[in-house]
This record gives sequence, structure tokens and C-alpha cells, in this order.
Amino acid sequence: MTKSNLLERKKQTLELKKNRLKQLESHVKTMERKTRTRRLIECGGLVAKAGLDDLES
Repeated sequence: MTKSNLLERKKQTLELKKNRLKQLESHVKTMERKTRTRRLIECGGLVAKAGLDDLES
């Protein structure tokens, strides 16, 4: 293989790894957001259960 072919192959490999990292980061952010939302909903349920949801702010 020529030097340019090797460089092209390495470049493609790095691009694939970069794209995979972007996908993983996106997945992690999504999971963090869903976890936070679930926790907020659970906290709201506990507030309602404690009877504190009708207090004036």
C-alpha cells in the first residue's frame, strides 16, 4: 500500500471512532436527562403525597 492509502485508512478509522464517541455521548446525555426527569416526577409525587402541593408560593 502506498503512504497516501495508509493515511486515508487511518483517517477513516479515526472518523469512525469519532462518530462512535459522539453517539455514546448523545446516549449518555439522553439517559441522564431521562433519569433527572424521573427523579423530578418522583419528588413531585412525594410532595403531593405529603400534602404540600396546595401551598401558596
